[in-house]
Amino acid sequence: MGELLSSEPGVRLGFFVSVLVWLDRLLRCFVVTPEMHRVHHSVIVPETNSNFGFNLPWWDFLLGTYQDQPAEGHTGMAIGLSQFRAACPPDTSPTPFLTAWSKPPMKTHQFASGLPL
Repeated sequence: MGELLSSEPGVRLGFFVSVLVWLDRLLRCFVVTPEMHRVHHSVIVPETNSNFGFNLPWWDFLLGTYQDQPAEGHTGMAIGLSQFRAACPPDTSPTPFLTAWSKPPMKTHQFASGLPL
């Protein structure tokens, strides 16, 4: 409890992260968490063939397809299919509509004739 009341931000953040990790482990017994299902999208084949569930984890537990963590950790794990990863340049956004929304709007709109709207 002293960690929670500490004035050091790093200590409080560490306590908060440890609570989130503990909560994720608890929830995995009842529902599929995003971190759990994310392993299924790995480029490593044994990881791709795991964690098939999208709402209930019990099938993965019963059928032996549950994998707790990716081999390279969640931050080092590459996701996606290799044929599509090679087709996309590395500087493109995986969500192009978000990139388009982040651009400033055009100041004027024009007809094909060049007259402003």
